[in-house]
Amino acid sequence: MRTVKLYQNEQEDMVAVVFEDGSCRNYITSPELAALDGDSFIEEARAGFPDAMNYDDDISETVSAEEAARREEAESSLIAEIGETVTLYPRRMGTYPQDFFRTELGDDLWQALLAQADSPGAGVQVDL
Repeated sequence: MRTVKLYQNEQEDMVAVVFEDGSCRNYITSPELAALDGDSFIEEARAGFPDAMNYDDDISETVSAEEAARREEAESSLIAEIGETVTLYPRRMGTYPQDFFRTELGDDLWQALLAQADSPGAGVQVDL
């Protein structure tokens, strides 16, 4: 089973960690760019961002994908979990991720999600 966790760091940059059966398979520093050629960001995430470079193959990186994923989990905010189901944490998102998902989902759906997220940590499951 594939799950993608999206994190936002202090600079509001998004990163994605792709898990297959619980193991980290890739760490993607700009998931919105990795999904650019796809029809939908969420569908690209569900597929594990197949066009993204494998992080462990990037010779400019000095840590493994697993280590980078652990760092994100410890230091950044989880803003979405995408797999068979999609859970967004809209109140944890900064301006850039909110604008990104508002554009991706449409303003009406985005406003409905914000209304359902009654606390900063509340996740909202999205039926797509």
